[in-house]
Amino acid sequence: MYVLRKGVSWRDVPAELVGCSGVTAWRRLRDCTEAGAWPRLHEVLLAELRKEGLLEMDDAAIDGSHVRALKGGSHRTFAGRPGPPRHLTVDRQGTPPVVSLTSGNRHDVTQLMPLLDAMPRIRGLRGRPRHRPRRLFADRGYDYDKYRRLVRARGITPKCARRGIRTDRDWVKHGGSSSGHSPDSTNSNDSASATRFEPTFTSDSSNSPAASSA
Repeated sequence: MYVLRKGVSWRDVPAELVGCSGVTAWRRLRDCTEAGAWPRLHEVLLAELRKEGLLEMDDAAIDGSHVRALKGGSHRTFAGRPGPPRHLTVDRQGTPPVVSLTSGNRHDVTQLMPLLDAMPRIRGLRGRPRHRPRRLFADRGYDYDKYRRLVRARGITPKCARRGIRTDRDWVKHGGSSSGHSPDSTNSNDSASATRFEPTFTSDSSNSPAASSA
């Protein structure tokens, strides 16, 4: 935590604060990582939260954010954003069951299915462990028919915001159309329509040929 917060090298970690030298702390971190200790610890913490009623698995949200790379790394990012992106799903309380870090030029929607499939089986209550939410909420960056179908195939109801549609009434008025182009699309008109309105969450599928063929 000291290295992450201060941005110092491991050799500069003061031994009086952590009880050992920074190099020794790095070696222990490496050994725990290679042994797979952190995913197991994460599952234990999630099970305890669910046991105490602090983890709500019915609803989940997915999104990505960009983190500045303190020691360099890939600076080429999608849409010109700085630093490599984090992708994560969270429950109603904001607790992340799964997090991933990718290179900076990956579109958020490409990590949708890997995140869902990587969600651990969370114990804590009697019965079968939960590893999937009932509903998944996402912003307009995930507005593609292809991914709606994949999410439904896993027994999850997608609740994605529509591009260029402010309310359900507007969606009916426009005939249920959506600008669901592929993540590689660079059409400026599509970008303008995507930012014209505030999003609405809906589980209906769009009729865009481009999205259907994605």
